Amino acid sequence: MERAKTFVREVLPRTPMVAGTILSHYVHGPPAESWDLKFHLIMSVIKDFIARSSRNTIEQAQAATDRTTPLPFFVEDTPVVIDESFRKQAGDLLQPLLEPYADAIGWDWRQDSTRERYPSLAGEWQMVNKPKKEAYIAKKKEDVKKDQAKKQVEAEIQSKTVPSDHVILYLHGGAYYLCSINTHRPMTWKYADGANARLLVVNYRLAPQHPFPAALEDAVASYLYLIRPPEDAGFAPVDPKNIVIMGDSAGGGLTAATLLAIRDSGLPLPVGSVLLSPWVDLTHALPSCYQNKNDYLPGASFNHKPSDATAYDLLPQKLNPPKPEDANASVPAKLEPSEKVANLNRLHYYAPNDVLKCPYVSPLYDPKKLHGLPPLLFQIGDAERLRDEGICAACTAAGVFDSSSETDATSVTMYVFNDMPHVFQMFVYPPQCKNSYKAIASFMQSIYQHSPPTHTFKAYRVDAKGESHDITSSERMSQEQWNDWQSLIEAGYASAPGTCLVEEMARFGHQAAPGLEPCTDCFSIHAAHQGGMLEYDITVTGNQDFRGLLLYVQDARDITVGEFTKYEEALFAPVECENAVAFDIPSTLGQVDGLSKKFPQAFVWKADLQSVPYSNFTVKGMVVLDYATYYTIPEFSFTLGTDMPSRSDDVPFDSHLAHMGDDEDHVSTTKTTTALNAITVLASNQLFFRILAV
Repeated sequence: MERAKTFVREVLPRTPMVAGTILSHYVHGPPAESWDLKFHLIMSVIKDFIARSSRNTIEQAQAATDRTTPLPFFVEDTPVVIDESFRKQAGDLLQPLLEPYADAIGWDWRQDSTRERYPSLAGEWQMVNKPKKEAYIAKKKEDVKKDQAKKQVEAEIQSKTVPSDHVILYLHGGAYYLCSINTHRPMTWKYADGANARLLVVNYRLAPQHPFPAALEDAVASYLYLIRPPEDAGFAPVDPKNIVIMGDSAGGGLTAATLLAIRDSGLPLPVGSVLLSPWVDLTHALPSCYQNKNDYLPGASFNHKPSDATAYDLLPQKLNPPKPEDANASVPAKLEPSEKVANLNRLHYYAPNDVLKCPYVSPLYDPKKLHGLPPLLFQIGDAERLRDEGICAACTAAGVFDSSSETDATSVTMYVFNDMPHVFQMFVYPPQCKNSYKAIASFMQSIYQHSPPTHTFKAYRVDAKGESHDITSSERMSQEQWNDWQSLIEAGYASAPGTCLVEEMARFGHQAAPGLEPCTDCFSIHAAHQGGMLEYDITVTGNQDFRGLLLYVQDARDITVGEFTKYEEALFAPVECENAVAFDIPSTLGQVDGLSKKFPQAFVWKADLQSVPYSNFTVKGMVVLDYATYYTIPEFSFTLGTDMPSRSDDVPFDSHLAHMGDDEDHVSTTKTTTALNAITVLASNQLFFRILAV
């Protein structure tokens, strides 16, 4: 029964998406050349899951990514709870480093332990029992069934693994607010196995309930636990020369931030570090964030239904918080916004916008340019949104384009994997994934044996067959492109699609957004009938350059309707909005990035059949001039059809269509009946799928 419920809840709502993906794969080809149908479907399902998760609360999403995942029987796992004293030690080390950012951080993080819901720092050790694993593989080759092979191996081999001197401290990804030990178990044990090491993975505190720097404090506390364990820990102090710190995505960014904190606080550094698709720039300043649209990551930040999780005002506060700066300080005088927008100063759940350039939040902004760190291994998907910041961090650390830092450049090995998305290691089966695991194992085994890389920088590209090619010199970017990247980083503009509502769009501001009143003398929208009943040319004009634009059309119910069929894809991206009639079409356009763009901008919008009964429409929008200045565009209202009258409750829909005129927009009785039938069918299907998706 439970399987049937799961099928109805999870599978049936995705049937149209699966069918559409299969059709697209064979008609138009895969989004990336090396994607087979299986991989294409996996990516589509993940995208759909992320899109649908926005309908849930943060708490529901967190629970969904913390379901128990079993380890293979030959992996020995031991739960551990790290004593609270290590958090205090970590906090004492971090406090002077974070003092310059104390006001921007926005809460008294040292008082987090006084809260009612304060989780302990729990984790687990993972070690692979090699004899059991090898015996199991041998029996599988003999065509022994899985369960029978497992029973035979457990009966034959009962000895435990002798703990290795080599340790991996693993920090999981999940945008700092999702995932856990459980989600990453399918990967973590493989890293331990490949490196012949034991692995400690911890459940650090998650945002938004515990925002920055809670996760960093837990990561540093875990490192202190390894090098200065309590007497009852069951292991001797681990020599930092035997420790590799490793993480993926947000965990990769947290790994880099932890290395900076270790370096800057004077602690002994680990022997090396592995960063998989690291999130090292939370400002999203570089182009791949909005250009690599085949990735499953959303271009914008993650969004969820409102819940208590984002009650930032309930976080512990200092007794005498400083007065906020005047939000209008950096606004051009000629615009003079009149109203401050409150509580919209977060692009991400992890940290307020004012602290995103703190190097312990976004390591790419390290003033020491990521120098003075142990050897680093970067692995980056060429098709992922975080590609550019990963490459930029690797080149910065190695001083490829600028070696002016006072400290020594860091030894960096970087792999870029063709066609691969964010944290592609989770997919296991593609050839690129197999290369990834081998490269990670080789890197860690080498540095554990105290044979670190002798190079400062080495770069490889891995093709669709899983073969590595040295691109250290052949694919080096130009100094001009590097300078462009540095300009974008210095500006710190977020590169991401907009959000569904004007109020949410303001969260992209890296300062408090000043006001959202329309500037009638600055911008305007106009919609012109194309001649066909349902299509309109929409033009947005303005007298200033801009960096972001949000555009959508709503009917009399304030529901976003229709779709944009033509727009410049290099500048704008569709945004999936819950308040739209259709969830899977580009009914809203929004793009924010560091590129300065000019008006006018032209679009083609087409009404859908479900919106026809509501013939009065309003085009709405918002312009982002810079990250302290947002303005709504004066709304433009129009009626569907050339001379269609405004619809009232006492005007039948058939009569309404009949008044569309005698020209090419005229709809005959036959066409009206057909349209009504089509609307009924579409509405029924939409309702059917929405019921299934609940």
